[in-house]
Amino acid sequence: MPVIMQTAASAPEQVREGLEAGAYYYLTKPYAPEALISIVRAALEDRRARVSLRTLAAHIEEAQKLLICAEYGFSTLEEISCLVPVLAGICPEPDRVAPGLSDLMVNAVEHGNLGISYREKSLLKWDGDWEGEIRKRLAQPEFRERRASVRIERTASAISFRIADQGRGFDWRKFLDFDPERVFDPNGRGIAMARMTSFSRLRYEGCGNVVVATVDLPAAA
Repeated sequence: MPVIMQTAASAPEQVREGLEAGAYYYLTKPYAPEALISIVRAALEDRRARVSLRTLAAHIEEAQKLLICAEYGFSTLEEISCLVPVLAGICPEPDRVAPGLSDLMVNAVEHGNLGISYREKSLLKWDGDWEGEIRKRLAQPEFRERRASVRIERTASAISFRIADQGRGFDWRKFLDFDPERVFDPNGRGIAMARMTSFSRLRYEGCGNVVVATVDLPAAA
């Protein structure tokens, strides 16, 4: 509910205290009737907008339950950040699924489409220039047209995410479990963590440029 503060206290520190207490609208005494009408109108419009957004979010959540299949394309880290909450929100436990989805989608971009090797990523992580290297490669002619995709399919028993890139693949088998030889590297854990904590099942296809991650759904009562 909007709170309108009618007060003679207009010093910045006093206004700050009111804002922290939840009073986002102020009328300084004395005030004209027109000012009161304007501030009330603004507060009500803001309230309606917030209610509308909450209603829209609830509708989106309900609509996601009707999903049968969908496919999205992506090529940047920013696009992945936009997609992951939406995709994970389809699942019963979004917070569990989101990290695994993010790791697999980032792998599709950096290792798949952009050809960044495991060793190169380790060095970039140590130097703190990993994101800069991704942006640089995305601008290069040989990479700029490449896209990865994620296809979602929902059945009565499971939700699957099929993530594909345009790279040459990799030897994914040695990354399915934690390797003590890589324990001190800044990278190399994402696939194993995704398999163990985010998904019910995870499998690679072909040369390794396609991965299918599955979330089992609870049986209907």
